[in-house]
Amino acid sequence: MSPWWVINFAPTVKKAFRSSGFVAHSLGPRGAPETLLKWSYGFVQTMLGPALALLTLAILVFFLMRQLRGAKGLNWVQGTAILLGLAGAVPMLITGAFATNHNFRLIAPALVPLAIAVGG
Repeated sequence: MSPWWVINFAPTVKKAFRSSGFVAHSLGPRGAPETLLKWSYGFVQTMLGPALALLTLAILVFFLMRQLRGAKGLNWVQGTAILLGLAGAVPMLITGAFATNHNFRLIAPALVPLAIAVGG
């Protein structure tokens, strides 16, 4: 049995040539500080939204203040849930920030483990 593109060779080649004209959503040079700042701003605006970004920041500040006061830390289950959520989200976010295509749709799956980590 032949692959699907052998049967539909002409439309496949046309699609390939059209796809080569795809515009990458680049915010600037890869790894540059201004590019990372633009990416962070875009992530907060388009992926999290201002309200969720403020809520996440408030949770982090509350957690840090609690740790500085010497309050009892997280139990084992909570710590493991947060660690696993961050382990799934952080590599995808770092890859998206340092990639050449900064289209935020490409890192949308990172929001699921990030939400588990923040809500954990």
